[in-house]
Amino acid sequence: MLRKYVIMNTYVCYVIFAYYSEGDTQLKLIDIGYGNALNIERIVAVVAADSAPTKRLCAAAKEKLLLIDSTCGKKMQSAFIMDSGHIVLSARSVDKFVEENKNHG
Repeated sequence: MLRKYVIMNTYVCYVIFAYYSEGDTQLKLIDIGYGNALNIERIVAVVAADSAPTKRLCAAAKEKLLLIDSTCGKKMQSAFIMDSGHIVLSARSVDKFVEENKNHG
């Protein structure tokens, strides 16, 4: 059951990506590590993971099934807060994202 869901989810992601790349608007992605990417325009904030408020925010998102873990088993170093209410965890530090993406505004 889980394998079918993952395959279906991957297919949906490819369809969404193809839709945005063929249209007039261009999808702007940020690499969050381990082959994962996020849409820059949907990110509200990037926060460091070592603070207690961030950990509470992640726990609340996990209860609401809004937590996406993209750390691949590594230690969480940053969390992306999305405009949809989702929290995306990453194993890369906030400083690396700031350095690599200074030109995106």
